[in-house]
Amino acid sequence: MAMVIKNNSAAQLALGELNKNNNKLSKSLQKVSSGMKLNGAEDGASEYAISEKMRVRIRGLNQDIVNAQTGSNLVRVAEGGIQDIIDNLRDMKAMTINAANDHNTDADRATIQKEFEQRKAEIDDIAATTNYNGRLLLLGDYKLPPDRLEEPNGPPTIISSGDYTISADGVYEFAPGYTGNVTITATNVKLTQSSTYLNNVYINCTNDNTNLWADGLRIQNDGTVDKSPLRFSGGGNILHIKKYTHQKPGTGFGVTQTISSALINVGQGLTIVGEKGEFTSLGISMANTAGLVIATGAGIGSDANEKSNANVVIHNVTELKVEAENGAGIGSGENGSIGSIYVDGLIDWGAGSTTKSRLLTTSIQIDGKNGAGIGTGVNGSCGDIYVSVGVLTLYNRASGNTGSALGTGRDGKVNGSIIVESAEAKFSANGAPAIGNYRNVSGKIKIGESEWYSDNEQYNSSIDIKRRYDDGEPEYTPLIIHTGTKANENLKVYINDMRTKSMGLSNVKVIPREAAVAALSSIDDAVNYALDENTRMGAYQSRLKFTIDNLTTASENTQASESVIRDADMAKSMTEYTKSNVLAQAAQSMLAQANQSSASVLSLLQ
Repeated sequence: MAMVIKNNSAAQLALGELNKNNNKLSKSLQKVSSGMKLNGAEDGASEYAISEKMRVRIRGLNQDIVNAQTGSNLVRVAEGGIQDIIDNLRDMKAMTINAANDHNTDADRATIQKEFEQRKAEIDDIAATTNYNGRLLLLGDYKLPPDRLEEPNGPPTIISSGDYTISADGVYEFAPGYTGNVTITATNVKLTQSSTYLNNVYINCTNDNTNLWADGLRIQNDGTVDKSPLRFSGGGNILHIKKYTHQKPGTGFGVTQTISSALINVGQGLTIVGEKGEFTSLGISMANTAGLVIATGAGIGSDANEKSNANVVIHNVTELKVEAENGAGIGSGENGSIGSIYVDGLIDWGAGSTTKSRLLTTSIQIDGKNGAGIGTGVNGSCGDIYVSVGVLTLYNRASGNTGSALGTGRDGKVNGSIIVESAEAKFSANGAPAIGNYRNVSGKIKIGESEWYSDNEQYNSSIDIKRRYDDGEPEYTPLIIHTGTKANENLKVYINDMRTKSMGLSNVKVIPREAAVAALSSIDDAVNYALDENTRMGAYQSRLKFTIDNLTTASENTQASESVIRDADMAKSMTEYTKSNVLAQAAQSMLAQANQSSASVLSLLQ
């Protein structure tokens, strides 16, 4: 009996070794047949995880290479269109030089002008049709943002007395009690003051493209001189409103007697901007007299009787309060005109704020008479009115007024549309139209999602409209060529508008000879503009080429590293396979021997 147990133990031992060897043989066979050391997490959990992570990166890098290649092709299409435009500009320059020569008569120049116009049309056609995969590239949809302006800083220059001209960029401070006229001919100027209010100060910006930072200016004039406290004469000007603090009140301009000038005259075009992410406040206060003589200029806009097509843009000003009379709060003066009016903005309070982001809150309060809150003065006109803010509140609260909160003052006309896009909009006019007068609006009136075309009680009552909250869209959106495995690894491609209007060629002519001579500099400017674009396209392609080379190197090295972790050493694996195969056969032989010994013992018992 003991003999049987002993023999069975030997067989079990041989069977166990056989199973172990078969498992090793199976693993070795799998490695040899697949060529991989790791065929699953059980072969090495941590190494398998690292290998899979590398495989994900390799797949991403290979897609990045494709992205960079297609991105380079996209930029090459844009470059081709720009080069065609340059070819046309080259011929236009030759035509202009020809037209400037007096061997041509005006009849000859008229013939040249016809071809010249066709070349301009061809440039516009190229810009309108150059596309990659249906995406139009040369229409300015992906234009470069303007250069960021550096706010002047440093010790201020004190303006103490008398009329003063600011001809150099920098920071200037009004001394307490200052009165007088300040003329600004410099480009970047910051104005501040140490006292709470100044009286009878008149600021005149005489040039184009002036950037004026108003840091807590509080100017209250008595109206004995009919002049704007702040006047811009040229176009392309920007008024920067600095943030409001308790120590330094918000910026404001006012007058205590009636005048016909606007409190802020926008000249040939003005943009008023507040600091992003900061609370900025701008107050505009007309005389608001109780008698029959009332102020006729706009709060922000044009003077009375001033015919202007200048646009007014107000962006990111958190709080805006305006008191006006026969002129609009924002718009035209009485019997005057203004261009289009845009009020929009986004306040971003930044990371960690309980209010992550919200559109700006604007309050236009009209304690006034017969001008609109935003729109026209009495018998005035304006272009489109577009308002896109978070919370818009417009009031025209004085009894007996005839001006609307939004749109037309009495007998005024809006030569365009009135569009309001706000998360919340409230309009109220005490007995006057809240929005009016639709008969004197040539375009559509759209408040939120609703368009109005006929008489409606809503025109003559308070209106409370709520719509879906909307953070708005970025002002400048480049083409994104994603060239990395992380979210922020990309190339931003900017392409400016390549139409003749953007290059300053819309009104260029070659007849008479004097016009042809003047056109030469315009064409030179256009050529430089186009060459700058072409240079940037070439730089993008060069950068993408280096990106592709770098991605290819990274992909190859990552694959090599993953191979070391994942792939089998075939020589070693074959050795292990042969060893396991021999051991498995030996174990089978020994198991047979053990079983044969048991059979011999059983034969003795028969």
